[in-house]
Amino acid sequence: MAAPSQHVATVDKQLSPALPKYADQKGSIGKATLGQTSAAYRNSLMSQPSTIQFQPEVSLASALPSYGPRRGSRFEALFQDALNRQERQRVRKEERRRVEDEEINHKNQRKARRSFDMAKFKRNVDADVRHRQERKAHREAQRIEEKHKKDREAVRVVPAELFMIQSRLS
Repeated sequence: MAAPSQHVATVDKQLSPALPKYADQKGSIGKATLGQTSAAYRNSLMSQPSTIQFQPEVSLASALPSYGPRRGSRFEALFQDALNRQERQRVRKEERRRVEDEEINHKNQRKARRSFDMAKFKRNVDADVRHRQERKAHREAQRIEEKHKKDREAVRVVPAELFMIQSRLS
């Protein structure tokens, strides 16, 4: 098993955003090679907060080919997918923020255009109540009319039945 300092150097070699300033032409790490790490180098890595992300001018894969996946490897596609996913997330976040800002501005403009008018509100309420009462009265009138029709039919049927009964009795 590797010594703890070797493991730290290996992890740092793969993940540390501070590495580009220590990398030389061949892609090796100055004094921070696997066998030997300087205390100053380790302290500089420890003092850097891990939440800061290194954002190079060019992509890491092209600037540091030794740190990116090898060409044609199965990890190259995963690496590119991760980079593309980050870019899509950033674009989506900006688009979402822009749309939310537009919605807020649109709502504020509508509120500024339409101030509340109490007289208009009362007229609308009165019109709604009047319309509801008219519909109710119309339904009641139809119900009464249907009842009268049934009563008229019953009156017509009764004399015919009486005539039938009288003819049987005689």
